Amino acid sequence: MKKAKLEEPDTLRLENLIIVRKKYPEYREIKTFDKNKDFVIGEQFYDKTTQLKAVTKYDNIGRPIGIANHYTRNGALQYIQNYDKGEWVVYDKASHPYYDLQSTIKLKADSLISIMYGNAFLHNHSVWVVGGSYISNDKEQRIRWTEKLKEYPTKFSFCYKVKLDSRDNYNSYIYFDLDNNGNFLPNLRGGGFFFSGSGFENIPDSLKGSFKLNYDEALTEAKKFGLIETDSTKAFGQLFWEDFRKSSIYNGQFRFYILINTKTIENLNPNGRSTKINKYDVYSFSPWTGDFIEIKKMKTKHWWEKERSGFTLLEPDKE
Repeated sequence: MKKAKLEEPDTLRLENLIIVRKKYPEYREIKTFDKNKDFVIGEQFYDKTTQLKAVTKYDNIGRPIGIANHYTRNGALQYIQNYDKGEWVVYDKASHPYYDLQSTIKLKADSLISIMYGNAFLHNHSVWVVGGSYISNDKEQRIRWTEKLKEYPTKFSFCYKVKLDSRDNYNSYIYFDLDNNGNFLPNLRGGGFFFSGSGFENIPDSLKGSFKLNYDEALTEAKKFGLIETDSTKAFGQLFWEDFRKSSIYNGQFRFYILINTKTIENLNPNGRSTKINKYDVYSFSPWTGDFIEIKKMKTKHWWEKERSGFTLLEPDKE
């Protein structure tokens, strides 16, 4: 690895294993892909040593799963991170001096979700995303939850993954900020028409606890309102947060969409910017009641050029 270039992979292929090595400024990483297993093992080592920095398990599309162990340079267990349950447990508190405060504020974050959506929702429909949560103060920019500030954190930015049903692949999240007393901090974040912004949906107590809808039920209902699948065009589901763009604790609503592509427009330009626009019929449902809301036209846009690319999330199609 001495001659390896930074962040460029070095791959070794064996009969049943693929080993990918990559070097970073402060550590090196080895990922082992076993063809007989449905997960990947990632090992990080402190640079120029054989001391493990972290051991993480990944699924076959690169998402961390299970429990990851992190170690100090001396080989002591520093902390564990449970990706499936949303847990962070620190053993070496010297490396995380604000751990007790962070744990206290995390409990208040759990309590806030329970108040807003019900205790059953907290435990059955949400998982804390440690890697998507941050701490900061007035003097220092925000850093990841598992890193260390020089001074006490005064702002705690939380991310919780939202699960609609057993498919658990909708990539929908709850974001919000608390101060060091556990008070909610309104925050109008930048983003498009649909954005996982900061806040909650205002729902009556009678609906709190769980969603009343799953993908199969929504698809069946959408077909009653005219959705037609073909062998080449299949519908898919997405749990979306529709942001009201207000600096308020009640700042949006969840909607479950059944989408089907109706048209694709490509503009290929080898010497400039190319674009691809996908248009959709969208069947919208309330996940809290299961009620059908409306059918609307929406689109996404992907663009690329020589050294850059980008995309827009779903947005209303007014064309």
